[in-house]
Amino acid sequence: MAEIDNDELEFEALAKCSKALSKIDDETKKRVIHYLLIKYNLINIGDTFVTTPSSVPVGQPNQLTCKTDSPEQSSDESEVINTIPSVYELVTKQYAKSETDILLLILYKMSDGNQNPINRSEVVEAYRENKVYSDTRRKNVSANINALIKRSYITAPNSSSYALTPTGIEQVKAIAEGRSTSISKKKQKNKIKK
Repeated sequence: MAEIDNDELEFEALAKCSKALSKIDDETKKRVIHYLLIKYNLINIGDTFVTTPSSVPVGQPNQLTCKTDSPEQSSDESEVINTIPSVYELVTKQYAKSETDILLLILYKMSDGNQNPINRSEVVEAYRENKVYSDTRRKNVSANINALIKRSYITAPNSSSYALTPTGIEQVKAIAEGRSTSISKKKQKNKIKK
């Protein structure tokens, strides 16, 4: 009898749930997730739950294995993967309006359209590979990753890897189409008082 690979089953469940949830609005997503938490006795009926990925304990022993050869990927998803221009092109066209937009695109490309896990240690090198490296971006990787987690664009299933959420995929599409609503922070010059 073959052993059950919990990591593989976990990813399969995540992939199927993400695909199903990506088709419904945010309030319905919350109801569905709340229902499933109750159904599987993970919370009591009257309990509420936090919907931000920052509530996921970092450093859990489970490893996310995102590689899948499943033919279930919809043609819409594969079309999106193939139509996202290069990070460099989106930056030069100013479609990526903020540092977090740039990092989200980097993570999307690193994950091969969210098909592979994103290794934290490879992010800086990915900036170089995509020809958008700067010392400032290198120094701000952690802050920008935290901002993406806070916005629910990515999740941290463990302490060393990340995965894009359906909301993150939608933001990647918006950036690629020039519809990003992110606001770029401008450096303010300090005025010298006399």
